[in-house]
Amino acid sequence: MLPAKARLLLVAAVLTFITSAHAEAADAGAEPGGKDAVSVKTAAPGAVPAGTPADAPGAVPAAVPAAPYPLAPDSLERLVEVGASFVGSSARIGPGASVRLTFRQDDFVTAYSLEEISGPRTVGMFGLGVAKPARRGFNVLATGLLGFDAAATGGMGLHPAVGARVGLEWPVRRHRIDTFAVSLTGITDLTRGPDAYGERLPVVTMWLTGAIGFGFGR
Repeated sequence: MLPAKARLLLVAAVLTFITSAHAEAADAGAEPGGKDAVSVKTAAPGAVPAGTPADAPGAVPAAVPAAPYPLAPDSLERLVEVGASFVGSSARIGPGASVRLTFRQDDFVTAYSLEEISGPRTVGMFGLGVAKPARRGFNVLATGLLGFDAAATGGMGLHPAVGARVGLEWPVRRHRIDTFAVSLTGITDLTRGPDAYGERLPVVTMWLTGAIGFGFGR
């Protein structure tokens, strides 16, 4: 039987062996790639941890796609309208010539017109108005007018005039013709004198005009 001192030395050696074995196992688990190694992922700057609500403090909102570039406004439409004017009250007078220059942007219309009515009587007008689409592809036009009424007398009578015009326009865009239009125009002279036949100009003069339009400058 071993003496007591030898037994104590044997127990100390066994304990030392066990302690060193556990220490080696712990060191092996702490090494990268080891069997018991713990995987640690580094979050990218600005990243939100998984499970964080989108509206939580510090949450980064998802990227929003850029809005499309706004549509450009409608281009300026230019028309030269050529036609004939008819005055119902002047049966002895045939139709007169009508020439109009129209500029249109969206629903707004600017118009210049020179028309021959009631024989040697010429009306020149500048107008501002609107054009609105109606049923079956027609456009309805309404324009306020300001200009002159030139009535040939012994000399040349030139009278300032104001008026209005309403009409219907049919866009066709065929065979170089862009529009057909019919309109009713009414004016009143701010000063009145005799016309070419020596008769006093009426308070209000109204006439119908039919015209075809040709686009240009596009």
